[in-house]
Amino acid sequence: MANAETTKEWKKFFESKGKLCEVIDATKNSCKTAVFCLVNKATKAKQEKQKNKGILGKIRIAIVGVPNTGKSTLLNTLGGARSEERRVGKECRSRWS
Repeated sequence: MANAETTKEWKKFFESKGKLCEVIDATKNSCKTAVFCLVNKATKAKQEKQKNKGILGKIRIAIVGVPNTGKSTLLNTLGGARSEERRVGKECRSRWS
């Protein structure tokens, strides 16, 4: 569990650099809305550009961070994995096409 004060300081830091930032609990399904809204806001210009060209493509994003910070938990929550399907520390390697 992250320290709330430290988290607030990091949020302020990234926002001061002009970055979009949202504090979420990756174990809760309610984080989906916040993440999808943030991704839409961050990629709005690219989506509009593709739409104007008649391209209905996908937007690729990367979730990066130091080990044991909840990246897989976030992906599992966004992907709708049930809690019994989640295996901490047992990520499978993805093949990017």
